[in-house]
Amino acid sequence: KLVNNSFFALILLFYFLGNSYAQSPFLNEKSLDNLNSILKSNKSDSIKALANFDLARLYIAKDTALTQKYLKQGFTLSRNNNFLLGSYYTRVGYLYHHKGEYAKSKVYYKRAISYLETNKNIATYKILSDIWSNLAVIEQIRNDDEKYTELILNNAIPFAKKAKDNGRLGSLNMSLGVGFMNLNQNDKAANYFIEAEKLISMADNSAHRLAALYNKMVENYLILGKSYYAEKYLEKSRQLLNQHPSAEQQATYFFSEGFFYYKTHQFKEALFSFDKGIELSKGANKKF
Repeated sequence: KLVNNSFFALILLFYFLGNSYAQSPFLNEKSLDNLNSILKSNKSDSIKALANFDLARLYIAKDTALTQKYLKQGFTLSRNNNFLLGSYYTRVGYLYHHKGEYAKSKVYYKRAISYLETNKNIATYKILSDIWSNLAVIEQIRNDDEKYTELILNNAIPFAKKAKDNGRLGSLNMSLGVGFMNLNQNDKAANYFIEAEKLISMADNSAHRLAALYNKMVENYLILGKSYYAEKYLEKSRQLLNQHPSAEQQATYFFSEGFFYYKTHQFKEALFSFDKGIELSKGANKKF
C-alpha cells in the first residue's frame, strides 16, 4: 500500500483552506506589478499598508525575507488604525503558521481578532473568517478533526456569510469536505465538495480555489472507488491549470494525477506524474 488515505487528506490540508496563506491567488507578474505600482503611487497610507500586506501574503510560501519586509512596511503605515493593525497581526499569524510555529501563530491570530472585532464591515468579516479557518487548521494538525469541523461551521462560516462572499463560503465548504475526509466520512465530504464547486464558480478570481478543489475531489472520489468522477475532475483541473502554466498548484496537480494512476493500477504512469510534480517543486524559494 502506497500510503493510507488519511495521510493524503492531512498532507494536502494546508493547500485547500479558505483564503489563508496557502490559498493565495495564482502568483503572477500582473498581480505583483499592480501591487507594486500602488506602493509607488500617491495613494493614502492605508491603501499602501494593505498593498504591503497583500504582497506579504503572496510571498509567504516563497520568500520569508520579502514577506517580513512588506509586513514591516505595512505596520509602519498602519499607525493607530485598528483594521490595519488587525490585518498586520493576521499576516504575522499566517507567517508563523507557515513556519509551523503554531503556538505563536495562535497568539497573533487572537491579537488580530481583538483589533478586528471592534469593526463591523465586510472587509473585517472576511479576515475574521480566514483567521477562524486557520485556527481550525491548527486543531486539525493536533489530530482534533471534530474541533476543526466545529470551528469551521460555527466561527468561520458565519463570518463568510456576513461578508456575503461566495468564494470564501465555497472554500469553507471545501474545508469541511477535507475535515470529513479525515473523519473517514467520504460520502459526506463529496456533498460538501459539490456545494463548494457551485459557490466558488460564482465568485470572481476563483481559479486558485477551483484548482485546489478539483484536486481534492479527485482524491476523494478515488478513495470512494469512483474513478470515473475522479477522471472528470482531473480533466477540469488540467484545463484550468493550462491557463496558468506558472502556478504553484501545477505540482499539486501532478500529485493528484499520480494518485489517480496509482489507484487505477497504472504504476508506470503514476511514477511519471509524481516525478514531474517533484521536478516542478524544485528550485529557489520552492518550499511551498
